[in-house]
Amino acid sequence: MIITAHASAFDAIKDFPLPVSKELVDELGVYLVTFDGAGYGESDPNPKRNVKKSEALDIEELADQLKLGQKFYVLQPSMGGYSIWGCLYYIPNRLAGAALVVPIINYWWPSFPAELSRQAFKRLIVPEQRTFWIAYNIPFYM
Repeated sequence: MIITAHASAFDAIKDFPLPVSKELVDELGVYLVTFDGAGYGESDPNPKRNVKKSEALDIEELADQLKLGQKFYVLQPSMGGYSIWGCLYYIPNRLAGAALVVPIINYWWPSFPAELSRQAFKRLIVPEQRTFWIAYNIPFYM
């Protein structure tokens, strides 16, 4: 049982493509559940909420309503990381595991091994390299 959380100003999680084949899902017996967080997709906004806490409790309630069991996995593609951090903080006893799948990183972060960052950066297509370079350098010029 895996619950995926995602946050984007542009789309809803239920429309977010997860590159997993049906055959693999069937073979592993995986049950994937996606949902729209408050204010995303077709979900109503709730501006007075504590985002991390309410999202974690929403995920817990979703798991309970779907009878996913005492323990379940959470997976975060893209910007849904706050949801997973909330789960790790507020409902760690309910988690069988958590995965943060982050498509965007800071290749110049000093804590990353420099050579590994260089290699990863060079694997990007040139337009993406350019985008990251601009995002990193523009604040310096402002």
